Amino acid sequence: MSTVNIISAGESTVCTIDEITLTIENGENEIPVDFWIGFKSSSSGKRKIDRGTIHPKDISAESDAISGFKNLCFSEFDLLGVPAVKVSLESGSLSKGVKHSLALEWLESKSELREVSREDREEESLSISRKALRNSERANTIAIIAIVCSAITAAIAIYFK
Repeated sequence: MSTVNIISAGESTVCTIDEITLTIENGENEIPVDFWIGFKSSSSGKRKIDRGTIHPKDISAESDAISGFKNLCFSEFDLLGVPAVKVSLESGSLSKGVKHSLALEWLESKSELREVSREDREEESLSISRKALRNSERANTIAIIAIVCSAITAAIAIYFK
């Protein structure tokens, strides 16, 4: 599991997120990225620490760690599939915590992809229908020309008989 390098100012402090408690010492600390994501998003921005301040050492490295964790979770969800993720969201391992919000985001993206592909299929179907209509109009024109030619040929044959 990837980690985020954070810096704590002040005395050591205790953080509690989703029933997981970490003691963070003064100075640099490596904490699991899922704990950090939960910490950042907990209680509408109110940090659950008993004292001091906590911030990432390197914003870019933090962003990379969070993106990597998100991609890893999305790959895991892809392997499980939509039905299994939905079940896990309701009563399983994804029913709470950081992965819960990521699973909801993943399901939303799958829903959007299905909507886009449905729109693409509808557009393709409409295009095929238009092409078939043009082809049938051409076929009707050719048939009318053939009937007129046949009538003229019959009239000429009768006239010269």
